Amino acid sequence: MGIEGIIVFTLYVVVLLILGFVAMRPTKSLEEFTVAGRSIRPILMGIGLAAASASGWAYIGAPGVAYAYGLIELLSTPLAWIPGIFAVAFLAIPIYRRLSELFACKSVPEFIGNAHGKAFGLICLVAVIMSIQYLMFLTAQFKAAGLVLGSLLGISFNQAVIIAFMVLTIYAVLGGLRGALYTDIIQAGFMIFVCLSSLYLIYLLIGGPTKLLEEAAKLNPNYVFPSTGEPYAKSYALLWFLIYVAYMGFQFQPSFVQFYMSVRKPSYKDSALIATIAGLITLLTTYQVMGGLLGKVVLKPLEDPDKVMPVLWTTYLHPMITSLLLIGAWSAILSSQDAYLVATIAGMTTVLEHAFIKFKIAVSEKGKLLIARSIGLLIAITSMTWAITSPPPLLAILAIIGTTGLAAVLTGPLFVRLWWEGTKIGAYVSLLVTWPFYLICAYYEVLGWLELAVVGMIISGVLYISISLLDKRLRQK
Repeated sequence: MGIEGIIVFTLYVVVLLILGFVAMRPTKSLEEFTVAGRSIRPILMGIGLAAASASGWAYIGAPGVAYAYGLIELLSTPLAWIPGIFAVAFLAIPIYRRLSELFACKSVPEFIGNAHGKAFGLICLVAVIMSIQYLMFLTAQFKAAGLVLGSLLGISFNQAVIIAFMVLTIYAVLGGLRGALYTDIIQAGFMIFVCLSSLYLIYLLIGGPTKLLEEAAKLNPNYVFPSTGEPYAKSYALLWFLIYVAYMGFQFQPSFVQFYMSVRKPSYKDSALIATIAGLITLLTTYQVMGGLLGKVVLKPLEDPDKVMPVLWTTYLHPMITSLLLIGAWSAILSSQDAYLVATIAGMTTVLEHAFIKFKIAVSEKGKLLIARSIGLLIAITSMTWAITSPPPLLAILAIIGTTGLAAVLTGPLFVRLWWEGTKIGAYVSLLVTWPFYLICAYYEVLGWLELAVVGMIISGVLYISISLLDKRLRQK
């Protein structure tokens, strides 16, 4: 990377850190840290929702899947992601915002616990499950950051991961949810630039999307017309259903719910604005997926599919442009990492807050903030260490297990609870059965990624409703 690239990278990092300190100034309480005082405006929410959805998956992981399997990856964006965003904006955000204030909660574990009779044990259980699942996702994102920054700065993978860790923890741990959302504005701009550059490469190297599909089909017809649902589902016939349901569930996982609880009381106009902004930015990620297929056509075989975009950029573009693109890809990784990190911090910190209340331990708001930031640092160190010592072979796998897996496990007490009130026993049973079931099936690869997510959602929802109905009937007797 030339001196110009170093200057741009340095300026970008400085701006992120400044925004982290700016966000820290009004953050004087745990509620400000976790839900930004429930005052986030719809424009910022739309940008944040798109940026957090994209992540390293859309810019590094998804092209990697497209490189390895073909356009099966393209189905996710038009079929599921965008409809999911609109459903969330008009249905989920207003309800989560209202209930979070009603239940006086600042995190998803606290939301589930307070929604079921202020059950402290339930808060603890959800926080533990959430932390373990999100640790997988954060690790996958640190791998993505290591690949991107390693190519950008010409340094080793481990050194790149450490730099990514330092930047993320400073602005996200200091600024909390505001820090994550403020930085999303700049990150979204870079992300748009990355997607449009992929479209430019498609025209430059192959003559456009139509020609790309023709050349890919010559290599292997399955790249363009997949005969199976791999790697998402073993049955292609089920894929259309599975991918829609699973990605709808993806929008209801804790990192997003943390955002939903922070928005100002939304009107229908606000919901439309959130959905439009997030949908348009998300649609552009289609070009990233096609970029992965482009790599299959024009590059020599790669051992690591996740390297396809960095290799394309460094091979065919001017070093300065490549530097900007790599920064843009890193910005996408940060925009999801910070959201997941803040959600995990919020969950663990509210557990301790309830423990302080339970055991009558007086802790000031300043003390709670210090605890929250210490927890954030510990979580980031753990996931960074995992990424360095044992990086996942295909980051999309670990990212999907960490995110859709958690969405599946929490379907009953978090999603169903929006419209139907179950019992504490129903919530416990759905969590304690669905979580180990999901992990065991994922470990032994019993089902495809999306098949397992949908089956987990069904099990969690059915258990939550059926056990709650049984519990209510027994209580009546």
